[in-house]
Amino acid sequence: LSPRARYETGETILAPGDRLVLYTDGVPEARNAAGDEYGEERLVAAALAEPEAGALVERVIGEAA
Repeated sequence: LSPRARYETGETILAPGDRLVLYTDGVPEARNAAGDEYGEERLVAAALAEPEAGALVERVIGEAA
C-alpha cells in the first residue's frame, strides 16, 4: 500500500448463488508459453463458466500457464 494512493470503498449485496472472485493483477497479466496474456475478459469468462471455486482455480492455472 502506498501512503499517497487513493482507494475507493463501496458496498454490494450478494444474493444466494452469487460469487465473489478476488485476484491479483498477476492473473490477467500472466502469459502462456506463446506469450499470450491471459486477460481480464478470459478471467471473467472462466469465472462465469466454473461454478466451483476449486475448478475455477484449476482452469485459470491451466489456461494461464
